[in-house]
Amino acid sequence: MHFFSKKYLTRDHELVINYTSSINENEPNTVEEENKMMEFMMTMAVIALVFVAATILVALISGGLLRLKNGLVKREAKNVTHK
Repeated sequence: MHFFSKKYLTRDHELVINYTSSINENEPNTVEEENKMMEFMMTMAVIALVFVAATILVALISGGLLRLKNGLVKREAKNVTHK
């Protein structure tokens, strides 16, 4: 069977009627699915931002603690004499 045989082709006016029809039975479902997808994407974006913020916060806290430790425990080189 050939795909482009007359049996599989539709007339131009039928395509226009299908695409320009103002009655779309699937429209409420499509809008609802789009809303669910947008909600899912926003949720994923918020989760990603929370992880980024937590990573930066942990890096800042650990850096501050290391500076505090280095400031409190000053290690000075001892005077060593060679014989």
